[in-house]
Amino acid sequence: MSIEGFENILRKIHAAYNKNPLGWKVFISKDDKGFPTILFYSPEEIWEIKLDSLYKPDPLCVGLNFKNENSEFIEKIESPHYGFRPVEDKIAKHILESLSKNEVPVNIINNILKSEPKPLDEVEKNRMILHGPVIHSHKLPLVSEKQVDLDLKLRQELQKLLMNRGIYSLYT
Repeated sequence: MSIEGFENILRKIHAAYNKNPLGWKVFISKDDKGFPTILFYSPEEIWEIKLDSLYKPDPLCVGLNFKNENSEFIEKIESPHYGFRPVEDKIAKHILESLSKNEVPVNIINNILKSEPKPLDEVEKNRMILHGPVIHSHKLPLVSEKQVDLDLKLRQELQKLLMNRGIYSLYT
């Protein structure tokens, strides 16, 4: 297990997702110190990444990959699988019109979420894509006993990065 940078992590997650887009779930939360943490869950592996901010174009980030040892817990969480789903133009137009009126077309979105996620390589470039769902929670789901230690290790590594750049005091 090694800690990796943001772009490298996203590249690996993208490759794993494209290989098998079924069964993914994504969770976002903040840790005890307020650092955003994202958990990418797939049936084969789990990626946890910790960022200094969700709102910066190039955030400082550390992450690691560990084998999925306890998928039963995540699979029990009632949520459509995360992924990319192409949407027909007329349906996309209807969604956008509804949202512009502050209306959420729940039935349409639920129907789209019932379809299987597709690899990004198979989605036509000129089609609208529904991306998600991403589950925001107060606390990340515990998927492994090791996760508590790994989360602490990631936070310490992120704090070291911030200290090395001389900006850690902005986060305390």
